[in-house]
Amino acid sequence: MPSPPLPSSPCAPVLSVVNAPARARASAQDRARPNTQPRRRALQSPFSRSNDVDAAHITTPARRAAIPILLALCSAASAHPILINSGTLDISPTAITARFPITPHDLEHAGLNPDDPDAIADFAEELSGSLAILTPLGERLKVESVNIEPASAEHEARKPPEALIAYSPPQSLTFLTFQQRTSLDAHPIRRQWQLAVRRAESRDADPINLRLTSDGNVETICPAPHDSCTHFDREALTSIRLFINADASPPTIRAEIPAHLLATWRPFDLHNPDVIAPDESEGMSASIADWAERQATLTLDDQSSPLHAARVEWLLPDGANPTGPLGYWSARVAFTLAPTAPTPLERAEFTWRGFNSAVMNVSATLTLGGAPIEHRMMPGSSVVQWSAVDTK
Repeated sequence: MPSPPLPSSPCAPVLSVVNAPARARASAQDRARPNTQPRRRALQSPFSRSNDVDAAHITTPARRAAIPILLALCSAASAHPILINSGTLDISPTAITARFPITPHDLEHAGLNPDDPDAIADFAEELSGSLAILTPLGERLKVESVNIEPASAEHEARKPPEALIAYSPPQSLTFLTFQQRTSLDAHPIRRQWQLAVRRAESRDADPINLRLTSDGNVETICPAPHDSCTHFDREALTSIRLFINADASPPTIRAEIPAHLLATWRPFDLHNPDVIAPDESEGMSASIADWAERQATLTLDDQSSPLHAARVEWLLPDGANPTGPLGYWSARVAFTLAPTAPTPLERAEFTWRGFNSAVMNVSATLTLGGAPIEHRMMPGSSVVQWSAVDTK
């Protein structure tokens, strides 16, 4: 008698135990009816099915008592399924290759039949289209090939099939931005990518770990040799940073904001959603300055001092100014806020109001008496204070 197929989810054995008495009471006539449910073809499947479990044998009293709890847990877990794809990405000046193991669990969550001979290839193609790799100019790397490495046995353990996705390397390997482009409309299951990025010239070093969610977060890295990444700050591309120079007269505030975070307040109308053209960046400067002046307040000696946003500029990932188009997902906007006129200073208070659901905290560096002092600003704690006595 063939063993039953594996359940499609961890909750299925529990449901099988609950229904076991009903199956035992089935009449002989019912048992004689042909089974119309599709049976998985173990011999034709690309995966091993050697560890099948007969759920009907799990009937001890203690386990039966735990069934209601397990059912509740299974119901909660299945309400918001998350598909996690873990893999590696090897980067060199001549090749960029992603490698992802594919399991029956992955295929089932994607709505594919693990026994379908084409399911693995279909899943690999979907993976290649979901992972966007962008240059600092907003150009998306093209997929050169998608291949499947068959399952194999290694050290008495079965290695699952793997998708090998090759991308065309950019002309200049400086910065790369990664984003998941899975549409929740076409793919309702939430997905998380976990990528371990390895650079060719530093294979012995720890990989750069990336986490990409269905919400469209971005991660930018510098895969070039280490001496080329001196001016690159990865965290600067994911958060707002303020630099308060209290030693200047009058004090000045420089703000650096990733373009994709700024767009959560002021959506950009771009011809290409991945690229900011020179005429587009120039045309947005005035509205950005207007927005900036409404996000901050500077009080000097108990008098509110109006701030003026000057010198709005666009930055590449390493802080350099672009000479042409730049990538929207790795670009930053910088501007300087200063009082409209010099003011005698005894006491000062700076308040930042630029918070929303995407920006819940802001880092602020106060330079006072030549020494930097770090502050973490957030709603309810968004004020930095200092006085002339502190500078002496």
